[in-house]
Amino acid sequence: MIELLIILMYIAVAAILCVTLWSVYHTIKTAGKTSSISNGINVRKICITVRTGILVMLVLSFALASTNPIDIGVTRYGEPFWLRMSNMLVFTGCMAIALAAGAAVYSFYLNMKANDKIIK
Repeated sequence: MIELLIILMYIAVAAILCVTLWSVYHTIKTAGKTSSISNGINVRKICITVRTGILVMLVLSFALASTNPIDIGVTRYGEPFWLRMSNMLVFTGCMAIALAAGAAVYSFYLNMKANDKIIK
């Protein structure tokens, strides 16, 4: 049963990689057909920055992740690839949430500053 779950996890990772590569190809192929400015905002620049930032966070968190075995109950988990993968997803998710919260606060501050509602 465990072997089946491991095989299914590898199939899921392969499927995710295929869908990701297709999505990147499709985005690059259609990028030139849309306008990069929407309501005075450079949408293409924001998209490229966000995608590059997430990719860099994923790669760095995978490369710097710990491979020390984990003991849960009486079971010892020591597969380096899956330890790195789980570490990568947790750290990248937390970092993305923190960055999104920071961006929201910064946007709120800019909006208040533009409307002269900041207490001086």
